[in-house]
Amino acid sequence: MEPSAIFEAIKAHHIEQALSYINEHGVPNGRNSTKYSLRHNGGFYPPKYLIALAGKFATGEMLTPDDHSGGEQDSNKRLHDLGFADIVRQPSDRPEY
Repeated sequence: MEPSAIFEAIKAHHIEQALSYINEHGVPNGRNSTKYSLRHNGGFYPPKYLIALAGKFATGEMLTPDDHSGGEQDSNKRLHDLGFADIVRQPSDRPEY
């Protein structure tokens, strides 16, 4: 499946599934945020990894870091469009997963 089709298949409930997955399993090394985080229910989550996981829940295929960009162009915009608008600059006191 093309990365753009995976990206478009992601719905809000897939983001919720990805949030739950991260709460249970954490974020793998190398997938933490560098500039932005989604602030949700008191936690901070890496948008690009959230989108990658959500793609897996939506289609069975996980997006790689090279399949989409982070920041305002892809990840943050998709999260915002799906109702996850509390995207903040990387806080220095963000707990690591």
